[in-house]
Amino acid sequence: MEPIDELIPLTSEDLKKLEVDKTSSNLGCAIFPLLVFPVAAGGVWYFHSVSFWLWLVLGGIALLCLIVSALIFWLGPSEHKDVLLDISEGKKRRIVAPVESKEIVEVVPKTSDYSYGHVPSATTKLIEEIKKSSAPLDLKYWITVKEFNFPLSEEDYLTRFRKGSLVEFHVSPHSKTILSPVVEID
Repeated sequence: MEPIDELIPLTSEDLKKLEVDKTSSNLGCAIFPLLVFPVAAGGVWYFHSVSFWLWLVLGGIALLCLIVSALIFWLGPSEHKDVLLDISEGKKRRIVAPVESKEIVEVVPKTSDYSYGHVPSATTKLIEEIKKSSAPLDLKYWITVKEFNFPLSEEDYLTRFRKGSLVEFHVSPHSKTILSPVVEID
């Protein structure tokens, strides 16, 4: 069977998935100014009699942070133009292609960070290496088809999806949102 890349109509389930992806929240951007505001406001209160200019600068920073946070909350979530374009066109890509590669990626946990200027001793390094060697491996399994990566379970990686076997999946053409799980074709 030859590889296929064609446009087909979206289903109602696909529209539901795209509707969820349509809006993104900007609330994460509002957190930083909200965290800076109490610090600057505390500085305004503390330095009110020490230095007029420092009081004025910190007051300006506090007011600016409060205004930025209010604007972000007021403007609300933004919409992804690519997802809106996918919804308005009402099409999705049906891709039938061979598995290009299979990968196993080890997720390495963070090691302990040492403070600046502190050099760990050889014993400390040895103890950390022993802990790492006795810890179970955390492996993630992936296949790559065209430019898309799909996570797999260990069982699927070992028993299905051989390199070169044909698979089918659906994806939105502009936003590249994966709309269906990858399915192996016999």
